[in-house]
Amino acid sequence: MKLSDNRRQIVLRLRGTSAPTIFQANRVNYDPNTDRSKIPEFVKAVYSDPKTKKFSKYAPILFPGGEFNMEKLFRCKHLALVRSLSNMIHCA
Repeated sequence: MKLSDNRRQIVLRLRGTSAPTIFQANRVNYDPNTDRSKIPEFVKAVYSDPKTKKFSKYAPILFPGGEFNMEKLFRCKHLALVRSLSNMIHCA
């Protein structure tokens, strides 16, 4: 799937500057060529079972504190920050 130029710019800015700040992580972790399966913080945030590396549509990163609770789905500060920053970039 090919992204439009505008969306490509949003993703590049989020990956390059916003995400490392929001998640307090090394900027290199967001480089397109980085193997994030080797970064424990990413594995813990993305896989429902880090040992087997099984994906779930309800990844831990979607819940506050990474704890599965459907009543709190998407109620994370980091998701709100990503959304607000992407909206700001989109409007710029």
